[in-house]
Amino acid sequence: MQSPTLEQCLKQWRNWQLEPSASEAPVVARKLNQGKTNQSYLLKTAQHSYVLRIHADSALHSIDRQQEYRIQQAVKKMGLGTSIYYQSPNDSYRVSAFIEGDTVTQLNVLNNDQLVQLCEAIKKLHSVSIDLPIFSYSQQLTRYWQMLNQSTSVTTADISEQASMLSLCLKYENDYGRRRSLCHHDLHGGNIVLSGQGSASKKVIFLDWEFAGFGIPSFDFAALACELALDIVDISRLCGISCNELNRATSVYRYICEVYNRARVC
Repeated sequence: MQSPTLEQCLKQWRNWQLEPSASEAPVVARKLNQGKTNQSYLLKTAQHSYVLRIHADSALHSIDRQQEYRIQQAVKKMGLGTSIYYQSPNDSYRVSAFIEGDTVTQLNVLNNDQLVQLCEAIKKLHSVSIDLPIFSYSQQLTRYWQMLNQSTSVTTADISEQASMLSLCLKYENDYGRRRSLCHHDLHGGNIVLSGQGSASKKVIFLDWEFAGFGIPSFDFAALACELALDIVDISRLCGISCNELNRATSVYRYICEVYNRARVC
């Protein structure tokens, strides 16, 4: 799939089935910063705002866009995601609703009430019923490692660490993989929005579902702890998952991110 240009996407605006219906072509207000694998733009009409996301064309990002579409539709019904108005026939771009609010990255620090609300939203996400293939962390790690190995020279120490971490990843899947649910797998602060007016009415919205799959729930809470520098004991108390499992998931998450980021810049 070759990624279209911004201009090519905008020419097709009459096909987008926007809600509410637009009688004028949306204009680009600005480029959005979140996301490493796509190009996103804020579009505006006279009264409404939308997000145009152009999907990356890269061997590293082997993403099932139809599965991502199904997942986002399912979580929207649970009040945890945004509406999709249009996805191009070849899955090269999509147009979604724009959510007003602050990302967790913009907030910088969560208070205790917000952290409790966020953990409850993640548990609600894990309860979404959707038929998906099992997500393999070890296969994901192996694919990123192969891409890294093809793109740059790796050291003996790198190879030794990869073998050790792959073994840990396989043990994590073997020990905890019997309990599976829909997982986001990319819960950094830029993918979490608190929307709405006033602290009491804010709701949690998750963005960017391209890495989501039928995974192990502790992985999402481990990602949250890593990305927001949260204490594992506090997260364990809020999510009901043991510190031992969360610590294992944290090690797997950090290493997968390390290999992914090294492969991405090669």
